[in-house]
This record gives sequence, C-alpha cells and structure tokens, in this order.
Amino acid sequence: MAGFELPVSAIRRMIDGAIEVIVQQDRLPNGRRVVTAITEIARGDGGEMRLRPRFTFEAAAGSHRNAHDG
Repeated sequence: MAGFELPVSAIRRMIDGAIEVIVQQDRLPNGRRVVTAITEIARGDGGEMRLRPRFTFEAAAGSHRNAHDG
C-alpha cells in the first residue's frame, strides 16, 4: 500500500480486524526462550482497541501470573 495516504481510522480498522492476541517471547540469560506475555486486543464500547494482559512471566522469579490471579 505504498504511496497511499490512509486516515488513522482506516489503519485502526485494519489492525482491529487482523490482530486478536499479541504473544511476546524473550530469551532468558541461560539461552532458553520463553513466552513472557500474552495480551488480548479487546474492543471497547466506542470501538476503541484496548490491551488486556492475560499472562505475564517474570523471568527473575521463574513464575507466571494469569490476569485472573489478581
């Protein structure tokens, strides 16, 4: 789509229709790769996108926390 000027609202609609979840992966100091975060793209009442964390991994503690754990 090079050379086309798109309004921000059109770009947001494209992203909104294409992405549901973001998964982040990192490499630990020992070389092991782990999923460190899972974030959901939630739709707000006005149609705006919101990031809703669902899972985080704390490498130093070697543990994880689900968003439901509080």
